[in-house]
Amino acid sequence: ARFPIGRNVRINPRLRLAVWQDAASGHRRETLMPAFRLLLNARNRYRLELEVGNDQFTRTDGAGDQKASGRFFNLGYRADF
Repeated sequence: ARFPIGRNVRINPRLRLAVWQDAASGHRRETLMPAFRLLLNARNRYRLELEVGNDQFTRTDGAGDQKASGRFFNLGYRADF
C-alpha cells in the first residue's frame, strides 16, 4: 500500500510472509517481516528512502522449534537519470 502525506512524502507499510515446508521430512520454515518505508522526494530527480522493520523466523524440524527475531534499518537514496 502507498499513502501520500503531502506532495513529497509517502509511507508504504509492508508485510512479508513466507512459508516453506518439505513434505518428505516435515521440516517447515516461516518468516514474518512487518516494515514501514518512508519515501521523501528531495528534488526533481532524487528520492530518500528509509525502511524500518522486524524479522521473525521460526524453523521446525526433528529437533523441535527454533525461533529468532531481529530488527533492521535501511537508508538509501535514488537518482533518476
